[in-house]
Parts: sequence; C-alpha cells; structure tokens
Amino acid sequence: MIEINVSVEVPTTTVETRTAVYKDFIDYAIKPVNRVVDVNIGYYDSSQNEISREYISITGEHYEMLMSESPDYAPNKPAGDCRREDIWYVLGLMGK
Repeated sequence: MIEINVSVEVPTTTVETRTAVYKDFIDYAIKPVNRVVDVNIGYYDSSQNEISREYISITGEHYEMLMSESPDYAPNKPAGDCRREDIWYVLGLMGK
C-alpha cells in the first residue's frame, strides 16, 4: 500500500424518518390459482405526497379467511370475492 492524497467521490445513501399520516392501496391483485392476494400499499405525508411503499402477499389462513363466505367481519359476503374493506381487515390481523 502506498500513501496518497487524492479527492475521491463516494456515493452515499442517507435514510431519514418521515411521518406517514395516510395509507392507501396503490393496487392489488387477486390470484385464485396461486391462492394469494398481492397488495401494494402507499404511505403518504400530510401533503398527500407518497413517501414509501410496502408490498404484502396475503396467503395461507389469511387468504382462506379473506376469500371465505360470510365471515364474522363481512356478513353476506360471497365466497371467492373480497372488498377493499375486507383486505384492510385481514391486513390488520396480519399486523400490517
């Protein structure tokens, strides 16, 4: 190793914490063949600027509950279908 004195550009990444005050679906896809609902959620600041995204897959027992007929949280819901409110409910159960 030899000594030098040269300026070198070094790219860096900074992380800052922002407060999200809203979240909403960007999109979601129901994939019955794979037994999964893929959800893309956007997080927004008080000016409604998107500050982050989260991708979540609803699978297993959560998928089964979401697609079931008339669960406790959605009486009269047909099997194999779900509404936005149903997805929010299941995501809440998942801690999301």
